[in-house]
Amino acid sequence: QMKWLALLIPYISAIFGLYAFNNIWLAVGIYHILILIFLASSNKLDLDKNLYKGWDLKIGWLAIAIGFLAGIIIFLTIPLITTTEHLNNALVNLGLGNMKSLLVFILYWSFVNPIIEVVFWRGYLQDKNKKIAPIDFAFSGYHLLYLVFLIPWQFLIFPFVFLVFASWIWRWMAYKYKGLLLPAISHIAADFTVVLSVYLFLTI
Repeated sequence: QMKWLALLIPYISAIFGLYAFNNIWLAVGIYHILILIFLASSNKLDLDKNLYKGWDLKIGWLAIAIGFLAGIIIFLTIPLITTTEHLNNALVNLGLGNMKSLLVFILYWSFVNPIIEVVFWRGYLQDKNKKIAPIDFAFSGYHLLYLVFLIPWQFLIFPFVFLVFASWIWRWMAYKYKGLLLPAISHIAADFTVVLSVYLFLTI
């Protein structure tokens, strides 16, 4: 039951930070703080030890490829679904109005967010179901609360499907190889290349 309550954390954080205060830093900050509080209250902060476990060389390349694929898809499709003006306005409204703040966010989102999310979603909330499960839809769904500011709503189905698939693959990696290292590396690659693609779209 506590795990199902934990699924509300990303949604509450996004709604409060993005929709009440129009600040992505606030949304992400609340999200991560609530996760850490939840893990601490559940005596699960030691899950981070699993970040160093579960490596496989061949699957490792696949994990990285899946991560980079997300960024490549964004880089190729973003000019088709939005404009630099729309994206700039959206980022300004979310508290990322200058390149310095955007670069800091890129670094934070690329290297801090994936670690916290992997410990939370692939560690604490890990579902041993080998098929696509409700947790995959929950993971994918909260991202739409962010993405709707950046791309037209009619295109949200594509990142939603991709993230469901990614969540399923990352769960499988964590379960199969009994550790969080593979999904963590893949998640870092995905988050970094996605935000980098957005940055390049705005600056090139």
